Amino acid sequence: MAKTAADQFAEVLGWLVAIAPFTPVNYHADRLIEQLSRLADTSPGAAAQVLRVLLEAYQPSYDFEDQLKKLIVQLATHGESRSEAILSVERIRHLPGMVQLYAQLT
Repeated sequence: MAKTAADQFAEVLGWLVAIAPFTPVNYHADRLIEQLSRLADTSPGAAAQVLRVLLEAYQPSYDFEDQLKKLIVQLATHGESRSEAILSVERIRHLPGMVQLYAQLT
């Protein structure tokens, strides 16, 4: 039986959620965040879910090239991922500019 596109997407999302907590090993979190920005264009809810799982396991010490900030702003523009975006900013409020971003989004 052939998988539908929805089944394939659900499987890929499951893998992304499973690996997200481990991407900080060898500094791969920045790569995941970069790819989540691409995913957020078409599936902001899925991107927000993976970002939430990542930030539950990882507390970044800096925002490389403002990738996190850009991703959060991108997620906040979509109704389905706005609340997750705000929660993500809250989790990384120790980073420069995040308190201001939180104030801007709320």
